[in-house]
Amino acid sequence: MLPLRMLGLLMFMLTQCGADDGCFPDPDLLILEPPVIVGEYGASISLRCIGPVDDFKEMSLWIGNESIVNNDVRNNVSHTWTLTDWDVNAECIMKLNDTHECTKKAEIIVYQNPQVFLSTNPVNYFVEETLYEVQCDVTNVAPVQNLTVTWYKNGEVIRTDSFSEATKVPVNMSLSLMVNISRGENVAQLRCEARLNLSPQAPQHPVTSEISNVSARYRPFFKDCLDHHSVKEDEFSLDKWPCETDGNPPPTVNWYYRGELINPNKSLSRNDSGTYTAEVINSIGMSQTSFLITVQYAPEFRTNKRDDIIVSEGETVTLTCDVEGYPAPDFEWSFDGENMYENTKKLNVTLGNYSKNYTCMATNVLGNVTRTFPVQVAQVTTNQTYVATPPETDKKRDCGLKLTPSEIVVKFGDPAAINCSTSEKDVQILGWETPVNPIDVENRTSVLWKTDKVEKVENWDWTMYCFATFMDKQCNVTPTITIYKTPDVVSVSAVGADAMTEGGEYRLKCDIINVTPLKNLTVKWYRDDEVVFTEQPRNITGFQDDWSSTLTVTPKRSDHGSVYKCEADLDLKPVGPEINLSTFSSPYIAVVQYRPFFKDCLDHHSVKEDEFSLDKWPCETDGNPPPTVDWYYRDELINPNKSLSRNDSGTYTAEVINSIGTSRTSFLITVQYGPSFSCDKQYEVVVNGEGGVPCEPEGLPPPSITWFKNGNKIDTPQRWGQEDSGNYSLRAENPHGTAEHVLYIDAQYAPVFKDGNISMYVIPGENVTLECSAQGNPSPDVEWKSPLAGSVQGPAKGRQQIIITVTAATSTNASPYMCVATNKVGRVTRFVSLVEKGLNHESYNKLWLLLLLVPLVVLIVVCLRKNKKKQGRYSFITNTDIPLTAKSA
Repeated sequence: MLPLRMLGLLMFMLTQCGADDGCFPDPDLLILEPPVIVGEYGASISLRCIGPVDDFKEMSLWIGNESIVNNDVRNNVSHTWTLTDWDVNAECIMKLNDTHECTKKAEIIVYQNPQVFLSTNPVNYFVEETLYEVQCDVTNVAPVQNLTVTWYKNGEVIRTDSFSEATKVPVNMSLSLMVNISRGENVAQLRCEARLNLSPQAPQHPVTSEISNVSARYRPFFKDCLDHHSVKEDEFSLDKWPCETDGNPPPTVNWYYRGELINPNKSLSRNDSGTYTAEVINSIGMSQTSFLITVQYAPEFRTNKRDDIIVSEGETVTLTCDVEGYPAPDFEWSFDGENMYENTKKLNVTLGNYSKNYTCMATNVLGNVTRTFPVQVAQVTTNQTYVATPPETDKKRDCGLKLTPSEIVVKFGDPAAINCSTSEKDVQILGWETPVNPIDVENRTSVLWKTDKVEKVENWDWTMYCFATFMDKQCNVTPTITIYKTPDVVSVSAVGADAMTEGGEYRLKCDIINVTPLKNLTVKWYRDDEVVFTEQPRNITGFQDDWSSTLTVTPKRSDHGSVYKCEADLDLKPVGPEINLSTFSSPYIAVVQYRPFFKDCLDHHSVKEDEFSLDKWPCETDGNPPPTVDWYYRDELINPNKSLSRNDSGTYTAEVINSIGTSRTSFLITVQYGPSFSCDKQYEVVVNGEGGVPCEPEGLPPPSITWFKNGNKIDTPQRWGQEDSGNYSLRAENPHGTAEHVLYIDAQYAPVFKDGNISMYVIPGENVTLECSAQGNPSPDVEWKSPLAGSVQGPAKGRQQIIITVTAATSTNASPYMCVATNKVGRVTRFVSLVEKGLNHESYNKLWLLLLLVPLVVLIVVCLRKNKKKQGRYSFITNTDIPLTAKSA
């Protein structure tokens, strides 16, 4: 009898060659052209199926529910159709006979190229950079599992995304990416690209979004600005201010003067000098700066009127060069062409008996003006007319009169005495002519005048003289007497409104009451103990014992609260008393009103959640009147007393307001908070997959994460292994706290068989037990697939381990048995072959071997020729046993 081993080999070869046989175990006997179809939805495609031989019953193509049978050509069938079904199936079926058939499914990928749109949205602003949320919308794309989205910044790849979802119909996908754009980058170009990676043979047509140009957005600011600028009248307007601004979006500029919005295109005149404020604003925030503008103009006379000046001989006259200009002009006086080297606006001159022409020239950097003052000297004639007087040729005789002292300075109300004597002997009368205690004596060479109180006078200009009468003459001599009185009152008051506004022009008045002599008076103005102005009375005519001095003030905000006072000082030296004859006014405290502003403010501040409100913002405000503060977030007025939470991070604007004006500033607040978890309690991971799980803690600053397993600290897993299943805890930490989360990691892996492929020897007629056992996570499903189901007992499917029994094994059971283990991670296959074990008669075996050799060689040649045509997958219909029997010669 033919040994079972030989019969098994023959059976195996016959299954490969015979028309009545199934495809098992060679899946490639049917050939599909093309093997993989990649077609765009709506396109026309073709599929052809080729069989290995002609001796089969029927070959057909199934496209969905439609069957195509080609009766013209026996060993192939083809079909062309339009892809209008996203989930189309195509299968080639070769029917061997009524019970056996081979099948092979075509792989068809229906795709749809998407449309791609990119959008950007700034979500946070920092001093030097802006955080953008970039969104890439990929619409109407299929299949999504073949989609790759690549992000580009300035032509360089910054991230690539792929998708694990498996779909066949078109879907819309939206992806987002956070990108920081620094101020130094100027403009960054962002785009995203969608690409379907279908198969190596399929063309790839990437679709790219439009390029989005983005740049860092930041609060505007000023740079290279002057604090003070001098300009020429009618040649400058504020839009020419030499100061650069920067900001993104580009800011607009508003100009303010004394709290009022003004037109920057108007040329400035001499009355426009003062402090100006520029404000730059964009959607991120605003900044302000203030500066002083001084409008310069050439000297000009205040009036064109010019009168001739007539004075008496010896009279002092004050010439005033009444010129205005800025910078303040320098003065140069000359008379009759000679430079007097006097740089003063007012010139005091005392003329003899000659008339003179005085010329004033006022000069500053922008020009000069001149004016001539003709001054005539006149005397009184008998008809009361004034004529010019010639120079004096003779001196009056003093007759040897001597005054001791010749000059006195006496305080009003104090005693005084002067002795008058003569060296000549023939004096008849010697005396004093005086409004108080006049004296005359005879035959005396000296006479003393005195008074207990110098106070009974009509005015302070007290005239008296000593006279001597001789036989042939009369002489007199006049002492120099200065009667002084310190003022009764010295006071400072404002001319007009008491309150001043920054940058305006105001006057303070110092009233000095009942003081003499004015010619010896000096008035000094003080601001906080610093002398700011000094003035002496000019053009004093007649009796005058009251005088006022005026100080012009252009206040700055720093002058608020400054103390102004004036000092009236009588300087009677060297003859007068050595004591200080100064009288001070009471202090005048300046009230300067000015537009509010911010100082010492941060551009960015990080705070802790629920522990900070805007009324605690570390920023000072100043202004007079004291300003009120309003707070805005996203252009909405908000309550500054509310504590900020993590969702309140962003750019805030503070606005300070008073009656003079308004100022605004913007700043970024980042609300930080402690860590917290919102993760699942269990995660499934794949062995040899990348470490980590999609469990990220929330917190700001971003917390650090520490891993623990079974209470022991471990390094963050980089790749998962089979032994990594277990309980873990994650600890997240940042400066504001700590949070922990416990989770279970289920490390899953594909099935693994305990044994490999084997061959088993069996004795004909005995039962054979086949065991298949596999491990995996999740536990795999195990299934035996056998060519002859009728002789197999036991469950065909099971979990992890399955045992079947081949009953009464014969040569028909020699085909390989396949065990398949499957779980969600993978699928593996194992084969077991049965080999018959007969009697051990060597010669008997050799004989049969020799008898089989010749037909076996012929059979192999036939099979090889047929295998060139047969490619595809064969399926057994196992409801019928087909026994193998030996044929007699």
